[in-house]
Amino acid sequence: MIGDDIKYISLLVVIMAIIKTLFVLNQDLRRVISKKELILNEKVSSLDNNDTPKIFFTFLSMLIISRLIIYLVGYMGTVIFHGNNLDILTSFKSMWIRWDAPHFLSIAQYGYKNMGEERYLIVFYPLYPLMIRIFYYVVRDYFWSGIFISNVSLLITCFYFYKLLRIDFSHVIAFNSIKYLLIFPFSFFLALTFTDSLFLALSILTLYNLRLKNWFYASLFGLLATLTRSFGILLVVPAVIEYLQESKLIQNLKMRNMSDLFLDVRNISSFLLIPSGIGLYIYLNKAITGNPFMFTIYLREHWGVTSVLFCEVFKLIYTKIILDTLIMKLCIWVPGFILTIIVICSIFYSFNKIRISYICYSLSYLILACSHSWPLSLHRYLMCNFLIYIVFALISKNRKIDFILTFTSIVLLCFYTIVFTYGSYVM
Repeated sequence: MIGDDIKYISLLVVIMAIIKTLFVLNQDLRRVISKKELILNEKVSSLDNNDTPKIFFTFLSMLIISRLIIYLVGYMGTVIFHGNNLDILTSFKSMWIRWDAPHFLSIAQYGYKNMGEERYLIVFYPLYPLMIRIFYYVVRDYFWSGIFISNVSLLITCFYFYKLLRIDFSHVIAFNSIKYLLIFPFSFFLALTFTDSLFLALSILTLYNLRLKNWFYASLFGLLATLTRSFGILLVVPAVIEYLQESKLIQNLKMRNMSDLFLDVRNISSFLLIPSGIGLYIYLNKAITGNPFMFTIYLREHWGVTSVLFCEVFKLIYTKIILDTLIMKLCIWVPGFILTIIVICSIFYSFNKIRISYICYSLSYLILACSHSWPLSLHRYLMCNFLIYIVFALISKNRKIDFILTFTSIVLLCFYTIVFTYGSYVM
């Protein structure tokens, strides 16, 4: 008993030290951005381009510090609870290769198969394993290739998410949105061999190019997002809304301006690139298995996943919260339920505050995320719904709310990071 007490006390000391460090960084960040707010409160169109390198390296330093702390928390958890006496680099792979991560690494190394247990891996979309395979020839290790891609993707996400938000919001709101992204309770997935970072980066790049009216590049990034995760097809929603808002399509139809209508048709047609990612994935299924919809069969028969109505997921989660084990409640069902409520509240709060295309995308994303009969990763999927970070930044103008959100996020991030490396059901 005394040994167990020492473990828990040691872990508590480590976590409190990390929380204190992050709060000091948060206070420094608030002071910096408060000063810059006086000169950077204008829209992005009038931003001094000379600030771009400073902003980029600021996010780079924030990312490095936050990811190193996450890796350290995970390592300390394995030292305390597993008696790990190896150094952090030696034990790094064993700590972080869990759940879906081995599947992506297997696809990257061996490709898709149509026999044995590996045939079930066709349910995972191809772009992320392909990227791991490509960068393997530089890194010479599949795992570290995946870690590299995820962290670079996260850096791209932070930088372009900031640029996207600066179109509509102040410097403070944009910076705080990034902060809440980096300290989100499940943001450790963004630094591991999972698809979340890559998908989030491609989604943000799609929206950023939509705001700049670069319709083709937006569609191209949307295509890549769809090849990363099925949720990418939902980027058609903000694409169409942004085009209707920014173009003169309705006016051209009324005036029968044929030359401009031809240009409108060409631009809108480029949006077909986004759902074509699903077509390419279906073709991949046919090429590998002979059945273009084999992934749906495997999802149902092997993974136990079918499509259900939105309300059915709530009933399932409620039942699991009542009947399942404590660790499953804490790690899967309660976070999924709470985050669903948070996203719903964020959507309602966002009206007349955030661009309608973002709201519609967030709503469609929520509906799709809650349409699976076995939502084990609902909390991880909802992490990529970027609307919640904007809402957190908006309401955290109040320092008390900022303190509560920051403290809660950091504590939960430490908790779920340790639970993940311990081997519990956080996936």
